[in-house]
Amino acid sequence: MATTQLSRKDRRRAAQAAKRDARNASAPPPTSTPPAPARPPKPPRPATEAETAILTLHGHLSKALAQIDGASLGQEPEFIHRLRTSSRRARVAARVWARPLGTALGAREVKRAGVALRTIGRAAGPVRDLDVWVGSLPGIARREAPDVDVAPLVALFEEHRQAALVDFRRLIEDPDVAWLRYTFLPRIAALCAHLHETDEPIRMRLRAFWKAPTEEAIAAIEQMGGPLSGWAERRAEAIRNGASTIEAAQPFVEEVFAHDVRLIGKRVRYTIELFQNCWDQQGATDAMAAGVASYTAIQEALGDWHDHIVWHDRIVEGAEILAMRNAEALAGATDGAPPETVDVAPFLRLSAHIRQSKARTFDAIAATWEGRLKMTDLARAVRQATKK
Repeated sequence: MATTQLSRKDRRRAAQAAKRDARNASAPPPTSTPPAPARPPKPPRPATEAETAILTLHGHLSKALAQIDGASLGQEPEFIHRLRTSSRRARVAARVWARPLGTALGAREVKRAGVALRTIGRAAGPVRDLDVWVGSLPGIARREAPDVDVAPLVALFEEHRQAALVDFRRLIEDPDVAWLRYTFLPRIAALCAHLHETDEPIRMRLRAFWKAPTEEAIAAIEQMGGPLSGWAERRAEAIRNGASTIEAAQPFVEEVFAHDVRLIGKRVRYTIELFQNCWDQQGATDAMAAGVASYTAIQEALGDWHDHIVWHDRIVEGAEILAMRNAEALAGATDGAPPETVDVAPFLRLSAHIRQSKARTFDAIAATWEGRLKMTDLARAVRQATKK
């Protein structure tokens, strides 16, 4: 009986299980929950002017300070050259964005950074000038007076270069420069690492803040353009009336202050170059590049004029030093044998050739200015680029 009773229960359970299976088989399959729509990507946070300034300053400053150790060795002139140009660009960036940098980093710190950058420029300038001079002097002599042996002058100015390098090493140990290298740069580098992770590219940042710096650059260009145009017109008239090239050049020195024009021009050029790569429209980019090239040609012509002044003065200075050494050697001779001296007359002849060549540089300045390359080309290019 027990066995029959268990079998009946088993049959009932089996029947119930079969009914459940049948119901489950006929039921519609469960519907899956549709995925939630993907959220659109969060737009990048708009860059602030301070962040743009920090990123730009860091780029130039890090490049400049990376040259110091190599420059201190004094073996490779390019270290000094890169240090000088990059530190100058960093100074321009600090000047262009002085207000937002001061707000973000502290006005006192930004001012101290500017002082340190000026110290670097003051240290690197004489070494770089003598690097260029020592390297250029043999070629200048071959071009201006091929019969003059300038080896004694080269040796003299190499002495001056070594002395300038000693001064460089001393100035570069200035407390402000050390602070710039080991405190200020790491601080802005840490800020930049964060900004690069979270924000849009630096090119778009720069583009957002072009207006005030470029308008300032345009004003400086036009300020330079007026006096240069007036000088070129007066010079042409003076030459038509029979004045010599040298006589016609004198008002240029007295009225236009060409050296100041060169310095203003460098600041303008570096300011424009901060923004030159910001414009993605091809026409605007081409216009900006053409404008900078236009100004560069003027700057090079003015630089050639300035170089001739420096060459002349340095050769005269070197001849005077060597003449003094000759006199000291003659005064100190005691054994009757003539001391070794250097004939300085050829160097004075070389300086006279360079002075004559300097007058010809004004022809190049006038021709460049009066031709297709006018300072206003850059102003026009800036306006065309920035109105896009």
